[in-house]
Amino acid sequence: MNEELLKTVQKASQGQPDWLQKKRSLAVMLQKRFPLANQQQAWLTKWQQPNLAANDEPSLLNHDGDDFVALPINLAVQKYPELLQENLMEKAVRWQDNQLNALHLALMDTGQFIYVPDNTKLEEPLKIRLVTRSNNPHNLIIVGAGAQVTIIEESSYETQAPLYAATEILLGTGAQVKFCQSNRYYGDLVRQAVHAYQARGSKLEIEGVIPENQHGYSSFYSFLDGSDAHWNVQLASMVEADCQQEVVT
Repeated sequence: MNEELLKTVQKASQGQPDWLQKKRSLAVMLQKRFPLANQQQAWLTKWQQPNLAANDEPSLLNHDGDDFVALPINLAVQKYPELLQENLMEKAVRWQDNQLNALHLALMDTGQFIYVPDNTKLEEPLKIRLVTRSNNPHNLIIVGAGAQVTIIEESSYETQAPLYAATEILLGTGAQVKFCQSNRYYGDLVRQAVHAYQARGSKLEIEGVIPENQHGYSSFYSFLDGSDAHWNVQLASMVEADCQQEVVT
């Protein structure tokens, strides 16, 4: 275990809820016990001395109403701990699945939290337009039973270091979600994941763009945990000559 990395993570998580501080520390301490993620070494090597963002980006959505909640994830863990503790990297992008996911949790320093209450139908799309130099941004989207929403992510990830950008989408019974992603990435090593967890009768449509980078890995996945749950994914590739991309669905 990298003691200096653990100290960095513990320092960065000061002021966060106790459960999250412990979870991030455990991710560092236990990561070697987990399987290797595909082609993870280039990312892990660069992350041993990470630069963590000190504050949430001003480009994040900030709305806390009865119709929906959209907050920086670092604020959401304080205001909605009952939602975050149970769901953050537990059901869709699972922190114990591999070493890379564990370090992603430990080094997560920015991202968007969205919550749509039960039986809420949002007529206008919610747009995530995060502009950041973070290497480990993370979005968590929770849509309650019977709710309907369209979410568009058009973020700009400006770091040159190896990047892992993850989005989790959790759907309640009968929820309907359309998620469209077309992000811009600046570095050569890019991993992106859009993973979902769906209760019965829920429907998820994903439209995504595979980014144009020298080396990339994209993962689109949904766990259909109930009868009559459906998901559909449509992808467009922007790969050019000499690029290496791996896409897993």
